[in-house]
Amino acid sequence: MNAILTCLQSSHDPALLALAALAALVCALGVYGSSSVARHAGRVDGTARRRWAAVGIVAAGCTAWATHMVALLAFQPGMQSGFDPWMTALSLLLAVAGIGAGLLVVVGRRDASRRFAGGVVIGTGVALLHYVGQAAYVVRGVAQWNHELVAMSLLVGLPLFGLSLAVSGVRNRSMRAAGAPLLLLSIAVLHLGGMAALQLEFDPRIELPSSAVSPDVLAPAVAIICFGLLCVAVIGLRLTLHAKAVLRRERLRLGELANLALEGLAICDGDRILTVNDSLATLCGMAPAEFVGRSLRSLVPGRDLLALPEREEADADVVTPAGKLLPVRVLRSEVRLGGRPQAIIAFRDQRERLRSEERIAGLPAHALELEVTENVVLQSERTTASHLKRLRAMGVGIAFDDFGTGYASLTMLKQLDVTRLKIDRSFVREIETNRKDQAIVDAVIRMAEGCDLAVIAEGIETKAQADYLRGRLPEGQGYLFGKPMTAGSFSLFFVEPAEPIRRTG
Repeated sequence: MNAILTCLQSSHDPALLALAALAALVCALGVYGSSSVARHAGRVDGTARRRWAAVGIVAAGCTAWATHMVALLAFQPGMQSGFDPWMTALSLLLAVAGIGAGLLVVVGRRDASRRFAGGVVIGTGVALLHYVGQAAYVVRGVAQWNHELVAMSLLVGLPLFGLSLAVSGVRNRSMRAAGAPLLLLSIAVLHLGGMAALQLEFDPRIELPSSAVSPDVLAPAVAIICFGLLCVAVIGLRLTLHAKAVLRRERLRLGELANLALEGLAICDGDRILTVNDSLATLCGMAPAEFVGRSLRSLVPGRDLLALPEREEADADVVTPAGKLLPVRVLRSEVRLGGRPQAIIAFRDQRERLRSEERIAGLPAHALELEVTENVVLQSERTTASHLKRLRAMGVGIAFDDFGTGYASLTMLKQLDVTRLKIDRSFVREIETNRKDQAIVDAVIRMAEGCDLAVIAEGIETKAQADYLRGRLPEGQGYLFGKPMTAGSFSLFFVEPAEPIRRTG
């Protein structure tokens, strides 16, 4: 530490310490500009994404290089000095390549270990820039290195680079804000440690190489790059403001659409709730504004809804301001707002369903039959199969509706524990004259008999259809036997004698 302080006091001209402050300003502007451009690259697609990503990488490399060069220009060794042009150019290329390689490691990734590794790669590129750049700094004297200080700058600086990138990828906004200050600190550690490690001793016998570039000649080039970084920062600011305006409009529009939904909806940025619709606010007994900024975990304690598989339903409990738990069914999906992923959590009130289950619970299980279709099963095959298996274990019958119309009906028949097949009306409409329909229906009947399944034909509307099916099927349903009716008419309906094909609806 004393070596670093001595370096700052004796090796930087007090009149030129303003250049050191300028270096810090250049670094801050460059970090803001390059990170803003990189975030914009994540919001667009295709060629635009690649172009903006390239601009961000080059801007980040130039930021590190310009910061280093401004600080070196402020360095006053007390002897004639200059810069090797090829080594100086190489240091810039190493910075751009190192930062680009590090960003490739972390692009699209949020896991901390991957982002930490990418940060270390970026730090390695900046370290190469720094020490190759210092090697490009030539004087009329002998350069000696303090290897302990070099090692210290690397051992402290590189983990700080990794930590800054890991923190910038977390969902917590307050923690994410610490990424940029950590990045600035890591750059400062590398620079100050490296400068303190370099000791120069004047030797009048040594002349500067003929190819050495004077600091006065290099300064305008550095100034041009600094001006370019300022422009990038301004562009980054405009892109950020535009993205925020677009995000506000999209959130407002999505909120308006959400209010048309009957189910409760919450739009979240990580664990932070951005907005909810009126349905969810009514369910919880709160005003929509009370949800904004609230943690999703505090609304649904004990469940990490963000970890749910997308579009797979799960049971949960929503806590009200009074501390009451309301049973809900939740479903998570993702959308991109302003180029950023946002989670949409749907909440379905389960209180009426649970009350219905309690009423049904008083009936014998064998008196109940549940109809399922292929589309319902395919929406969540594993979950639906599990639920149906539990219902069958209770004795509830399972009828496979619209059998034969889907592309996976036979597969479903094998996987699901059904008790009845319902032949779709499309095979019954011309059953008395169409040989193909007759063959299909007969085949389904034989298959059902082989699998010990009951069979019922749907859509029987004419006496000719009933006459053909009589003797082949014990049950049928359709408008021939009954149409929608009042409760009183329904009671009288079953007083009449039954047809040979039993009426089932």
